[in-house]
Amino acid sequence: HESTVFSNVADFKKSEIVVLIEEVVGRKKDIETSLAMIDQMELKLSETTEVQKVSIALMFDDLKEQSERQIEERKQAVLAEFEEKTKTKRENLSQQRKQLETDLDCLENSVSVSRSIIAHAT
Repeated sequence: HESTVFSNVADFKKSEIVVLIEEVVGRKKDIETSLAMIDQMELKLSETTEVQKVSIALMFDDLKEQSERQIEERKQAVLAEFEEKTKTKRENLSQQRKQLETDLDCLENSVSVSRSIIAHAT
């Protein structure tokens, strides 16, 4: 009788262990599936990260080129405006010079005529 009880207890314990093993094996499969999914997610993240890095770099390269182009265009516009103002100033100075030279000639002629009149009057 004791051997039957012992045998029954042993069988019961075996069946409990089998159930535990099946649960552990099931959990192991779940963990392996989860790890495989994490591997896939990490791979996808790496791929996406590289694509995004390239995209960001290209975007900033484009912005840099646009900025440089705009700066160059503005520089050329400012230089052209400066050149135009300088040209206008030179033209004004040239006109002033001509007017002053004309005025000087008139004054010299006036002095010469006045001296001539004084010389003939005496």
